[in-house]
Amino acid sequence: MDSIDTIPTSSGGILTITREDGLKLYDLLVEIKPFLQKRLPGLKIIDSADVALMNFVRSSYTLQDEEISVIAYVGNEFTRLIFMQGSNYLHFAPIISEGYNSPNIENTLYSRILLEQDNIALSRIDRILLAGDGHKVNLREALAPQFASAAVEYVTSADVDVSAFEGSMGATLSEYAIPIASAWRTLQPTHAGFYDINLIPNGILEEQKAFKLAWHGWVLAILSMVSIVFFYTSIISRGQEIRAAQELLRRRQTEFRDLEVLRQQRDTLINGIARFSTAASVYDSIAPGGDRWSRILHYLSNSVEDLNSLWIFKIAQAPNNPKALTITGRSIYRTRIPRLASLFEKATLKAVRTMKIRDKVVYEFDLQVDQIDKSDFIVPPKSRTGG
Repeated sequence: MDSIDTIPTSSGGILTITREDGLKLYDLLVEIKPFLQKRLPGLKIIDSADVALMNFVRSSYTLQDEEISVIAYVGNEFTRLIFMQGSNYLHFAPIISEGYNSPNIENTLYSRILLEQDNIALSRIDRILLAGDGHKVNLREALAPQFASAAVEYVTSADVDVSAFEGSMGATLSEYAIPIASAWRTLQPTHAGFYDINLIPNGILEEQKAFKLAWHGWVLAILSMVSIVFFYTSIISRGQEIRAAQELLRRRQTEFRDLEVLRQQRDTLINGIARFSTAASVYDSIAPGGDRWSRILHYLSNSVEDLNSLWIFKIAQAPNNPKALTITGRSIYRTRIPRLASLFEKATLKAVRTMKIRDKVVYEFDLQVDQIDKSDFIVPPKSRTGG
């Protein structure tokens, strides 16, 4: 089916174009493939020469629907006449087996156009377009007087830029109308003036595809691209999370080292406390009751603070009683001395002396406390009675 294609005709029918003589040019390219670095040029279309001529005219001229045009292609050994009504195919005349170098080619062409006009019952011919080698024998100048009511000219196109060439390019351009039309269609396959036909085998098109996949292959390819984008973004996101976690770990490690230093210092202090506790225990075992004087002094300091205006400057063990002690001190007020003695269960005021200190009379006393035990030195709650 890829060797057959169709185009519409002006009468509402279809014209079938068939590729029937093989692929000689393609076979020649395959033969010389080893000399082309084993790479064939890209082949996009196989076109018909007759359709290429109609494409050239359809794309280069504005044709009215009822306008009758004749494309006369004069080659080296044959001549082809193509009749068009408007921009659609109308009629192919039988091939004329004469070329531009045949004698009286202009008379042959004139008589064949009139014959085909009678055969298909055309009342007029509006335009005659010459292509091929006709310009070499001045064919337009020979036919124009014979078709006074028709515009006779060599095919040309305003879309083809020939400004880089010197002289008149109209006649020369008509000689290469077929290859120009084929190249034009290859470069702009969706041009509105071109018939959409292509006789190239599907096998050749498939061989030229560098990436051939069925529908499920394309689905997998799309999924692969989506997965690449997904994993790439995931890797970036995970990389940021990893860097944040590493930074957090670095800070935690620094804090852990600081805590380790503090732990070592704490262990050192605990060990020191343990040593001091052991030493105190050993001291208590060597000298039982060694804290007696500490408790006595603590009790007296709190009591003197509560009494106020009273100073203790000497505490000694009584010479006649090892369990008793003598307290010597001074007081601004005499009444504070009995109050100090009343703090103890068994206390005797031995002496009270007056003396002057900076013109101020103070009372110096000696107080003996007998039978001191733990019950005597239960420290009462601290209470301030005066300033």
